[in-house]
Amino acid sequence: MCGIISIKRLDGHAPHKMLHKRYQMQKSRGTEGFGFVMLKGSKIVAYERAETEADIMDRLDQLQGDEVIFHHRFPTSTENLMEAAHPIKVSHESLKHDYYLIHNGIIRNPEAWKDIHEKEGFTYNTRIAVEKRTWHRSIFISDEFNDSEALAIELAKDLDKQGNGINVSGSIAFVMLQADKEGNATRLFWGRNDGYPLKINELKKVFRTIASEGNGILVPENKLYEFDYTRKTVSCRDYAVGVHTPMGFTNYQSYNSYTDSTDLVNETDNIKYFQLLEKYDNLRRSYEDLLLQGVDDQKILADLDDVEALIADMEAEFDDTKLAIVNTK
Repeated sequence: MCGIISIKRLDGHAPHKMLHKRYQMQKSRGTEGFGFVMLKGSKIVAYERAETEADIMDRLDQLQGDEVIFHHRFPTSTENLMEAAHPIKVSHESLKHDYYLIHNGIIRNPEAWKDIHEKEGFTYNTRIAVEKRTWHRSIFISDEFNDSEALAIELAKDLDKQGNGINVSGSIAFVMLQADKEGNATRLFWGRNDGYPLKINELKKVFRTIASEGNGILVPENKLYEFDYTRKTVSCRDYAVGVHTPMGFTNYQSYNSYTDSTDLVNETDNIKYFQLLEKYDNLRRSYEDLLLQGVDDQKILADLDDVEALIADMEAEFDDTKLAIVNTK
């Protein structure tokens, strides 16, 4: 889980104190990677990202504005590096607008979407080349990227043409700012599927907040909310916010996700369990990649069911306090 916080002050005050309070309320959602977009009126005055809380808060407190769109991260797809932090900006000549995304969730088939997007001329700006060494292999380069960038580009493409939804698979809660090429905000969008919470809280003529936790009304699933900066109005319509799939094992997660070793069940079972999770994730990715090509492979689907049953059997044997898997973003 990551933390989403969007605050718009309507009374002329700065949003900083509210942001600090909201962040403290949901700080457990992530403290490894931070970023924000700051606005004054409808003008973007800053777009910042950082690896540490101290760096981002110092920068935030130096700025003046009345609206902030803030993200704090628990990494899964990539390490805590500034390039992989949110908001993720999408700017491309084929789009009328620029977009800034903050996302809580995990995207299931990002590699397939990345291939599609790169063929369309999009560049993935969260790409990181990482040197790695294992006990049985020499140093090799791992090409990683933030899976949320796949969501960002698909949303940008769809919202730019005022579409009705996307078919990206995963758990999704998001806030996305649309701006013209001169940095003037035009619309703010937010929505979710049934994977993660997103709450909105409004006090007339004082503030509007959208956040992962805290006071507010839970945003309904598969509804797109839209604030128009020119008309100062909020509207809502039906919108397909991706295809929800439960969170599972990701390439970034590792044995570092365990609790203290004294709390673990048998190590052999641990290894087998994680191998099954990885097998399940790889099968699902293969199935989704084939679906994108128009192929519905029933054998892979049957294999998925078999692996899922094995995982369920193992989970039934584990006490929740004895095995901890970090499935958060």
